[in-house]
Amino acid sequence: VTDFDMVPRQDLATSPRSLVSRRLVTRHNRAPARSLDARPLYSELGMKIDHLETIHLRFEYADGFRYAGGKCTARVTTLVKVHTDDGRCGIGSVYSHPGLVELVVRHQLDPLLRGDDPTDVEALWWKMYRLTRWYGRKGAAMSAIGAIDTACWDLLGQLRGQPVWKLL
Repeated sequence: VTDFDMVPRQDLATSPRSLVSRRLVTRHNRAPARSLDARPLYSELGMKIDHLETIHLRFEYADGFRYAGGKCTARVTTLVKVHTDDGRCGIGSVYSHPGLVELVVRHQLDPLLRGDDPTDVEALWWKMYRLTRWYGRKGAAMSAIGAIDTACWDLLGQLRGQPVWKLL
């Protein structure tokens, strides 16, 4: 389990971009303690999650194909969009049952995350996990959490002008 603390850089202490992350690692299966002055990089912007959106996609194969479990005739996936109050949008995806994803994202996680800072990715992950862990430590619920997590990282990458892989 890792957590990111934001600490001021001495050379640019007045800019929102003047914070750098320091990774803290714990050995326990719980959220690491955060220092009192820890804050996400762009929290000064006041950006908040407005709502989550799901878009279900289905691709039909003309003839399908056989595999060990039978015949596959189509693939489904769900895009999850995290919309912010300032008009930004981050995108993640889920490869799971669309109905279950819809239930978890729209009816449980959307109301939970509205108004939260989407750049505080670690705190959001723990908040979602704590809500769903009694029924969703694997499967569609965990996949939905992963899609929202990816969408928040996408937003952070947009804000920093960098690809997500450089932020990880």
